[in-house]
Amino acid sequence: MRLSVRTLILCALVTAPLSAQVQAQGPDPLPVEYFAKLPMIGGPSANTSIALSPDGGRYAAIISLDGEPALAAIPTDGSANVKFTRYGDYQPRWFRWANDRYLLISFAFTTRRYGIQTLETRLAVFDVETGKLDILVRHKDFNPKDPPIHFPQFQDQVVSRLPVKGDEVLVALDRDNPGVPGIYKFPLSGGSTGSRVMRDLAGIQYWAMDAKGVVRLGYGLRRASSGYLKPEARLVFRQSDEEDFKTHATFDPRDLEGDAFGVVGFTEEPNIVLITDTNEQGRVAVYRFDITTAKIVGTVFSHDKYDVGAVRFAPGTDRMVGVSYLADEPGHIFFDETEREDHEALGRVFPGRSGLVVSRSLDGTKLIAQTGNVSSPTEYHYFDMGKNVYANLGSAFPQLAGMTLSETRPISYKARDGLDIDGYLTLPKGAEAKNLPMIVHPHGGPASRDSMSYDYWVQYFVSRGWAVLQMNFRGSTGYGEAFEKSGEHEWGKAMQDDVSDGVLWAVGQGVADPARVCVVGASYGGYVALQGAVSTPELYRCAVSLNGVSDIQGMINDERNYAGFMMTRDYLSQEDPKSVSPVHHADKVTAPILIAYSTKDLSVRYDQGTAMVAALKRAGKQVVELELKDGDHYLTHERHRLAFFQAMDSFLQEHLGLGAVPSSAVAEKPAK
Repeated sequence: MRLSVRTLILCALVTAPLSAQVQAQGPDPLPVEYFAKLPMIGGPSANTSIALSPDGGRYAAIISLDGEPALAAIPTDGSANVKFTRYGDYQPRWFRWANDRYLLISFAFTTRRYGIQTLETRLAVFDVETGKLDILVRHKDFNPKDPPIHFPQFQDQVVSRLPVKGDEVLVALDRDNPGVPGIYKFPLSGGSTGSRVMRDLAGIQYWAMDAKGVVRLGYGLRRASSGYLKPEARLVFRQSDEEDFKTHATFDPRDLEGDAFGVVGFTEEPNIVLITDTNEQGRVAVYRFDITTAKIVGTVFSHDKYDVGAVRFAPGTDRMVGVSYLADEPGHIFFDETEREDHEALGRVFPGRSGLVVSRSLDGTKLIAQTGNVSSPTEYHYFDMGKNVYANLGSAFPQLAGMTLSETRPISYKARDGLDIDGYLTLPKGAEAKNLPMIVHPHGGPASRDSMSYDYWVQYFVSRGWAVLQMNFRGSTGYGEAFEKSGEHEWGKAMQDDVSDGVLWAVGQGVADPARVCVVGASYGGYVALQGAVSTPELYRCAVSLNGVSDIQGMINDERNYAGFMMTRDYLSQEDPKSVSPVHHADKVTAPILIAYSTKDLSVRYDQGTAMVAALKRAGKQVVELELKDGDHYLTHERHRLAFFQAMDSFLQEHLGLGAVPSSAVAEKPAK
């Protein structure tokens, strides 16, 4: 008999000791470190970074070790044989179990090629039995008699289906033809040269393997001799490894904007693959695609309002078990009865918290689930159904455990041209929605979106007594192709108006004190903060920009040396880029501004920040400058995250003042 998740958790909770209840002491708000620390488990990004080994004997997780990201492999039997490796100054991208002994680890860093700053990726292999870490792909690993023409910039495109059945892994590398990878085989144990098993094919950048271990599908974009993309994407296919690849479909690459078209993977039917494309409402949906006829032959899942976000498969198979989409909160559709039962059980045992199984052993008897909500950080849970074992693996932010943080509610308003804009309003716990100091917090991207999930920025803001307004302005993802495309050429114009109209809505509703509104953003949100201080100075008392764009033409120029430049140029292009570039209008600023920039940020070059600082100083404006030396775009390292949050905390308290600090967000004495 299969033990249910609900029964297993309830049995464990009956015997588990209750944690000490901590009473609030004193009027001081929580230390900023409570929010600026890296997650203790789960990784610095929003992506889940925890996974069971194929046999369930260990789980791997990105953890915070002395304030820096590290990868740990931890036995599930409770033994102390833990192995870990630090990321150092590298940026974690992903990790996956290659088999029960080896973990593949992708990481990124910035360097220079031919005088041009580049983002590079590498692939490492970690032996969880010995703790040995080795780089899988190196220049010296190639056969000296067959030296590479080109040393690949991106080296983490794994073609093999994981976990592998043997001790070798296939990786796509553009050794012979820059930008067009062939496939190479490497032993997981290391110590041997890689060998090519398949040559590159013109215009194909991505390869896919079926569950039987045969590379049968490829897709990509044809390139002109100049390196810019031609308007043709193609998909190639073969029935078996004894056949040659044939082109089965071609596409206009403009259909790829916003990730509308994409190959998800194979199905259990040999000629049917899963793809994403737009439905009649312009939303990204999942379809069954017959390779032999190049036609859609069925709809897997489609939503009228929201894009599909992910497709879930049973471990090690081509059997689809569910899909996910992001509305105000994550939505999940299950095609597998076990997945559905476990999901529903998590909801019953952890009421008010969103639960999801994020990893299973191959035999399905062991699993890891995550739970959390907008006011509670993510927690991770381990279950062994066969041995009737449950363990709480911990919270991403244990320093906040047991605290009741602020709730977020969805809101909606109309932009000045009549477009409906969805957003979110978070109030300090216990505060009346009336005449509050407010932080306007536009998201980055801008090809991204906000939702009702735990956000350490938002909970930091409300811990200081400030209301928080977020909005999914036009150009945000998740609402369909038309909504996303409506942001093209609208930086500083309609997209900016959507944010301004949100401020006016909050003031009109009586929620925000019009004299105490600050705008705070990172990346594209940082641009919004700077542009808001320039174009609508009457709305903001102060502004904070982290790694924000200040010069649109400068950003376009920076992209000239990179693939996809023409698409970037077409998206950002303006009739008059200077008119919507804050760096050229520093004289219009009236509010103090905090500008922080990371010196190893490849997404937004740090000179976008230094140029804006210089322009404000020349104009005699009040500006605070923070250089995050060796920092990246995402505040991957705690020292950078903490430095920024401390500077922001001082700046905002100086110019906005503390609001009514919630009783659940005050400094506490340790529990006995």
